[in-house]
Amino acid sequence: MLGGGGGQSLGCTQQSNSALNPATSPGNKIAAVLFFGDPRHAANQAYNTGTGSPRNGGTDPGAHTSYFNVFSQEAGAWVKTKV
Repeated sequence: MLGGGGGQSLGCTQQSNSALNPATSPGNKIAAVLFFGDPRHAANQAYNTGTGSPRNGGTDPGAHTSYFNVFSQEAGAWVKTKV
């Protein structure tokens, strides 16, 4: 939604859509965005938290539903710096 989307990920095909324009509303009203467990992860980005290694729990839902509990305090503190 924010940067556009579409394509194939995790066996699903999503229809392409345009990104929000950062120069006009609503795109210019967004101060911060959080992604928990991004399936399109790009390594070594400044916004990454955690190691992403060695990808334990790939098929365990519990391994992927705890991100918010683990990182919400740190994420909230970061959002406060953006608004």
